[in-house]
Order: sequence, then structure tokens, then C-alpha cells
Amino acid sequence: MAPHGSILLADRFKLIVHTETRELPVYVLAAARHFFPGAPGSPPACGDFRARARALTARGMTMPGLARLLSSRVDRPALDRTGLDSAYDVEMEWSSDLGLRQAPPGSAGAGDLTPGGISLFTALQEQLGLRLQATRGPVDVIVIDRAESPTPD
Repeated sequence: MAPHGSILLADRFKLIVHTETRELPVYVLAAARHFFPGAPGSPPACGDFRARARALTARGMTMPGLARLLSSRVDRPALDRTGLDSAYDVEMEWSSDLGLRQAPPGSAGAGDLTPGGISLFTALQEQLGLRLQATRGPVDVIVIDRAESPTPD
């Protein structure tokens, strides 16, 4: 039986790694006001979401789930600090690519994003009553302790 892929890499490169928590730049997702609306219209099935280059529609989205989703769109991890424990219906749209990672090629609406439009950060605050606040916080990272050139085949 062949070893698992990560074991093969560790053997071939004499790779030794460990994880540790470091204080790095993060965004904290927090309530900007005391009102968090549910989304009108027909959202996806409960517990699911649709994320496009310039819009997000979700049904039954928890705040930790929203923070994880936002982490994939912005330039640093997002941590939930809203204190909101329920699941919510979410619908928001933005038109600016400022502060965002580049949308995957072919993403719906990616060509419509401009630096001068409404940012995801503004949309979050104006449409959902939430904000992403830049700060430093704990982030798990993988540290490479040792790696060597691969052994010949």
C-alpha cells in the first residue's frame, strides 16, 4: 500500500513543518449597528450561498461562515467578532474591486468591477450593518523547519 501524498512529499524532500499561531494583519467582522436585515427575494437553499464577483446571496449564513467567505475575497483573514449566534439570510452587492482579491477568470460580473464603485467594505456596512475593521489578530501558519532537494527517482 502506497503512503499518503503528504508522507511522500515529506519523505522525498525531507520536509519537516509545524504549525504555530502568529499575530498578523486580519479583519475583524463586527456589528456596525444594531440592525441586521434578512434578505428579500429568493435566496439559495438553507445553509447555502451564491458568491459572485460583485454579489453575495446566502440563506442561513452564520457569522463565522460569512467571515470565512469574506476571507476568501479580501486581502487578509477575517475573524468573526459580531457576537451574533443566529443564522441569517444575506444579500448584498458591490461594484468596486478595491481591497479585493482578483475574481477568478470567468466569474459573473468580474468585468463590471471598477475602482470608483461601491466597495465590498461599504456594502457590508450600508446593506448589512456589519463592518470589516483592519487590525492584528491570531492566525495559524505553517512553518517549514527543514526542506532538502528531492532524492533522485
